[in-house]
Amino acid sequence: VRLVKQSREKMTELLQKEYGKKEKEAAQLANEHIKATLDLGHLNIWRKHWVQDKSKSLKENDKDFDKWVLDMVEYMSKEDIIGHVHVDDNLGYGDEHLAPGDGNAPIKDMIKILKKNGCCGCSRESHEFQEISSRSFSFSQLVFSEEICLADLV
Repeated sequence: VRLVKQSREKMTELLQKEYGKKEKEAAQLANEHIKATLDLGHLNIWRKHWVQDKSKSLKENDKDFDKWVLDMVEYMSKEDIIGHVHVDDNLGYGDEHLAPGDGNAPIKDMIKILKKNGCCGCSRESHEFQEISSRSFSFSQLVFSEEICLADLV
C-alpha cells in the first residue's frame, strides 16, 4: 500500500512539474494508472508465517488468520490500491495454483469484499488450461488467463 501511495505522489509531482497538470488532475491520473495486482493465493501463503496463539486451537488460529486476510483485502480495496486480481487458491504453504475453493484461502469472502468495494478486473491464474469447477463453489467456463469480472463471481 505504501509503495503504491508513494508512487502516486511522485507521479502527481512529475505531472505537475513536467507537464503542467493541475494538482487535482495529476492526482486523478496517478490514481488511475498506479495500482497493484492482488493475488489471492499469494496472500494466503502468509498463513505459513502466521504466529499461532498456543492457547487457541488450530481451527481458531486459522479463523484469526482468515480474519486478518479479509481485513487486508478490505483495507487495500477501500484505499483503491487494487487494479487487478489473480484468483487462485492453495493450502497456505506453497503456490499450488489450485482452483478456487480447492485450498483453504477464504476466496468467497475475499471476492465479496472486493465486489462490495468496486474492484472488478481479475483473472484465473493457473498452470494448466482447464475449466474451473471446485467443491466449494464453481466458476463456469473460465479458463487459463481469461479475463473475468468479479461481478460474475460468487
